[in-house]
Amino acid sequence: NKLNEEMMLRCAQLNQKKQEFNDADVELQSNVVKFEIIKQKIASLSESDCQQLRIFVAAPTPFVKMLNEISSLITNRPKNSKILSNDELPKILTSDEVNYSNYSEKTVTELKKYFNSESTLIDKKQVESSPPIISMLLNYYQNIYQMAHKSNVCKAKQEVIEQCRKSNDEFNEQMNKELESIKEIESTFGGLRRDLEDHQNQLEEMKVEYKQNKAEKRVMDQILKDSTTLFNEWKTEADDYQTLCNALNGDTIILTS
Repeated sequence: NKLNEEMMLRCAQLNQKKQEFNDADVELQSNVVKFEIIKQKIASLSESDCQQLRIFVAAPTPFVKMLNEISSLITNRPKNSKILSNDELPKILTSDEVNYSNYSEKTVTELKKYFNSESTLIDKKQVESSPPIISMLLNYYQNIYQMAHKSNVCKAKQEVIEQCRKSNDEFNEQMNKELESIKEIESTFGGLRRDLEDHQNQLEEMKVEYKQNKAEKRVMDQILKDSTTLFNEWKTEADDYQTLCNALNGDTIILTS
């Protein structure tokens, strides 16, 4: 019936959403090893590397300002935090606080303007002319952005699955209530339906009997009609015979006289 068809359609849609989530999760997981390797390189930065970075960011250039803004987004700190001058930068950047699974969609959107393929905010020539640690940091940040984006896609698809499941559960519950209601109605009116079927059968039998009686009546009417005609013929013949008898009697009386 229609309820079962609707439930089958909903299950098919849920399975499709599950497949979409699985595809997104496979893409995310396939990049985890690469990300961990890049993360380990950041964790292994030497004091000499960090010292070069501190010297480089001491100059308040627009490029340095942009680096600080990106670093603040990555570490979830205020823009003026000057996180790049922190002596424990490698530890901070690889701590549990910097986890690609924990970034909000708002933060990912802000990072996107720096790291999407069409962005021109980061000057590649300026990166190439900077100390190697700058390139390493930006590469790490870009990978965090990409992983955060993939992670959020998975979360969104997982939420859709949960919504579909909840909707299907509610529909299934409502469907069961309707089926129970139908059973109650059938139970309540089942006797009446059987009575109606009995009356219909009796009506059909009466129709057949009526047709038979009507046919028999036509035969009887024809017999009566034929009998009346025959009776009238007999009566006419009797009258004619009586008239003849009377006439003969009259002639006999005359002759006897």
